Formats: sequence, C-alpha cells, structure tokens
Amino acid sequence: MSNSVIIGCDEMREQGIDTSNYEYNRDPGIHGAVIDFMAESRKKGTLRVFFTFSDGRKIIAPVYWWQQYLGFPKRESGDLVRLTFEKIEDGRVFLTAAESVDEEDGPYEVL
Repeated sequence: MSNSVIIGCDEMREQGIDTSNYEYNRDPGIHGAVIDFMAESRKKGTLRVFFTFSDGRKIIAPVYWWQQYLGFPKRESGDLVRLTFEKIEDGRVFLTAAESVDEEDGPYEVL
C-alpha cells in the first residue's frame, strides 16, 4: 500500500512551502527525476507534482484526472520516475507519461 501524501493548498500555505524555485519544463523528451512532493490544485481534477530532475532542475508539472493522474497518487515523495514530455502545436510541453524506476534500474543520479 502506498504512503502517498498529497497536500492541500491550505496546508502548503500553513507549512510555508515555497515553490518559487520550481518552473515548467520546456524541454520535450524523456527525463529522470525524483518526486519532491505532490499538491492539490485549486483547479478541480488537477494534481501538481513537484520534481527534481536528474540535472538538478526543479520542475512542476500538472497531471489531470483524464490522464488518471499518471499514477502519481500511488507513488511517494522520493520515488524515482522516468517522465515523458511532449510538445504540442502551440509550443507548450506537457507531461504525458510517467514510469516508476527502481534505484538499480535508473541511469539517473539526482544532484
């Protein structure tokens, strides 16, 4: 059973969690990352997932109910994942797939 903790907006504010150093990924492709934490969004049906990429970048990515949240509610903070980002016609880049990675499987070293 997962120990996933998805925090709420009010809880983030109460705990003083600063997300100003996180940005959206603009680089399509496959990226290795560790899950920092997950938070509810004010927009219903959306989950915000905060990552540290293998290159050290701090990235936030929304995942949606129609994507079945890409399985993130079953994952935990600290889990290693392989993420696939795709660019759409207007140039924006979206998270389209997430795969759990065992530590021994991953060529990812989180800085």
